[in-house]
Amino acid sequence: MEFVTMQELSDIENFIKLLMDQWEVPCLAVGLTHEGKSIYSSGFGYSDIENKERITSDTLFCIGSVTKSFTAFAIGLLVERGLLGWDQKVKKIIPEFELKDINASNDLSIRDFLAHRTGVFSYDELLYTRVIKNRKDILNFTKYFEQEYPIRKKYSYNNYMYALLGHIIEKITNVSWEEYVTENIFKPLGMENTYASIKQCPPHKLVKSYYRENKTNTIIKSIKQCQSYEFLNPAGGIYSCIRDMQKWSNVFNSENITHNLLSKEIVKEILSPQILISEMANSKEFSTHSYGFGWHLLEYKGLDLIRHGGNVDDFSSEISIIPSKNLGIVILGNLGNVPIGQILSMYVYDLIFKNDITDWNSRFYNSFKKNLENELKANSTEKQDIIETPLPNNLPDYLGVYHNELYGELIISNKADKLFIQIKNEEYLLHHHQQNVFSFYGYAQMKKEIKYGLESEGKIEFLHLQISDKIEVKFLKVK
Repeated sequence: MEFVTMQELSDIENFIKLLMDQWEVPCLAVGLTHEGKSIYSSGFGYSDIENKERITSDTLFCIGSVTKSFTAFAIGLLVERGLLGWDQKVKKIIPEFELKDINASNDLSIRDFLAHRTGVFSYDELLYTRVIKNRKDILNFTKYFEQEYPIRKKYSYNNYMYALLGHIIEKITNVSWEEYVTENIFKPLGMENTYASIKQCPPHKLVKSYYRENKTNTIIKSIKQCQSYEFLNPAGGIYSCIRDMQKWSNVFNSENITHNLLSKEIVKEILSPQILISEMANSKEFSTHSYGFGWHLLEYKGLDLIRHGGNVDDFSSEISIIPSKNLGIVILGNLGNVPIGQILSMYVYDLIFKNDITDWNSRFYNSFKKNLENELKANSTEKQDIIETPLPNNLPDYLGVYHNELYGELIISNKADKLFIQIKNEEYLLHHHQQNVFSFYGYAQMKKEIKYGLESEGKIEFLHLQISDKIEVKFLKVK
């Protein structure tokens, strides 16, 4: 008897097309594996819309944070070989590692890093302003990182800790993280079309067009290719294709392949709950939700599953596995921050295991649409309320370099009687509104506000930059 019938596959394909149309996703690659074999693999839409170039099973997508499962696996290989311990203190391996909380710095272990239970704020907004050269460079500013929670008390997702896990691998092995995962994971698994960095990818295999959602709910073609933060590769930098990602899925749903790389004991540890994320009280379909090492661990309608999503710039990915059923699903797409992978994987589980099909698409889409409407309304109100005014007479006082010990430098310059702010390598036009208040439209056309501050003599001494809705950062003017 077939595990998946032709009618079920047809239903799945029709559902994929419905999702792509509703969420406006240009292309998807979808693969199902069962008992170590591919039972379905297909591409939908175009890699390059203008030239009508279709997706293939070898088209490369960035898998984003699904990369974390590879970094956790790489650490597992070192534990297996006796070169590292799960509970070994990070400070013993990287003496330079330091947080604002010295006790936390000394106490944190490899296990804490892997399980996102360090308690450290995510500091994702730091990527917007600070130039970070390499993984070792992170150690120059972690001393300014503060605790959101006490260590091991709550789940606190942090990409920098995974980047530092990559640095630990490099210190132990004397080769780059990129080389280590390539030689010790990709090659043994036959993942010949998987790359640990965008720099390694053959250009002709990459998705040609990148798209992101903007504030008007339309899809625009990105001006640039997917931005690459090489130092974050261990947290989210792997590029792969649907064919190879099915092989990765098999590692966790096929005992034969798993035993060629890691022992049952190590795999069991990777997939063991380390920190509770939530009780899932608002969803009757799920029970508890925990995090292991690079994997979310959940129970869905009585089925224990492991999963992880990835979102980086213009890509979304999802890998979802039910180890007890030897079933895995992988979804790769070229539109960021859309939940199609989660919606599709749960639909497939409901269909295959004859459950009542929960309308996850409506739940996710209604929430998405409501949030979008609120953003559009707020954005419209902002534009109506804010009136641009002439620049101040003391324009030179506003110019110069502004510095924050954690967030880096900003440069305010005057070009043809217009003020510009330079953040990293990008410049944005400043709009003056009232007194010392300015705004600009930065990365992805997100509106940001600047407020200048005065010292006792009335001279400009600092500025506050609104990094996000919740974070405002003070930059001191360099004398």
